[in-house]
Amino acid sequence: MISLYEYLNNSKDPFKLSREDKERLLMLDKEYGKLYKEFWYKWDRTDCKNLDEEFKKFISKRKQRKKYYPQLKLVKDELDSSWLVKALDLKNKFSNFNCFLSKYYIENIEYMYHQVNMTVNKNDAYILSKYNSVMVLPVDDKAYEYAWDLIKKYPYIDKRENQPYNGQDILPKMQSHMNKRKYGFKIELNPYMVARQNVEPHNKTLHIKTDGYFSDLDVESLRIHEIDVHVARRYYGYKTGLNLFADGLLYRNTLDEGLAINQSLHHNKFGVKPNLQFDIAIKCIIGKHILDKDF
Repeated sequence: MISLYEYLNNSKDPFKLSREDKERLLMLDKEYGKLYKEFWYKWDRTDCKNLDEEFKKFISKRKQRKKYYPQLKLVKDELDSSWLVKALDLKNKFSNFNCFLSKYYIENIEYMYHQVNMTVNKNDAYILSKYNSVMVLPVDDKAYEYAWDLIKKYPYIDKRENQPYNGQDILPKMQSHMNKRKYGFKIELNPYMVARQNVEPHNKTLHIKTDGYFSDLDVESLRIHEIDVHVARRYYGYKTGLNLFADGLLYRNTLDEGLAINQSLHHNKFGVKPNLQFDIAIKCIIGKHILDKDF
């Protein structure tokens, strides 16, 4: 596989850059890599210390037909307004650089900017609204109606009694599969995660929730969904030689998650994960109501 760096140097394609522009791109990409990694190292979006406790309170009130707004204790992140200043400065540099890749850097910088801005200015209604409009793709009425049909067809089922393994139990199997693929990513246990698993591309790590519940079907899904799609995409992104592709372009997760879900639906030898269709549908419904400010 030819790296993008080699392509920019050797290709006769009209997109080939001049020596000066190539050097400028590599310099700006290095600066982008520092900004991107600082964002990921300091922005704790997955860690929560009281998720189970608040979930039980939410369900209890729901059964009483009452409202309850969970008060989640997130691990404090370290991002502040100084990161926003650096992001805008780098965005301006790419805006003034006439390169066919500049717009992709700008889109990624803006994507991160809105997340940090919302974190730094939590009580600003306009910034929160802007964050929602950027982070949540619009859900059309047809998709929304179909999501409710899926909810009726595949209602939520509590399968925790049939998930005998925890994160520690499945770690050796996951590590073995990762070693076989030779992606160079490490696997670590995380006791505070909201999700049961999460890929962090900036430090090449797949996190698994320490006390998460897993079945044999879940373990196989982690192999073909998390490692063979999510980790693989970042691995090949790094091989391009540019930090721009370490995590991918704007809205990459839409396609990325679609490919991973396809693996889970059609290529798991133990069958389809319980609640897979429900999870897809409920996220679509939540996305619609978030934008309508009616969640």
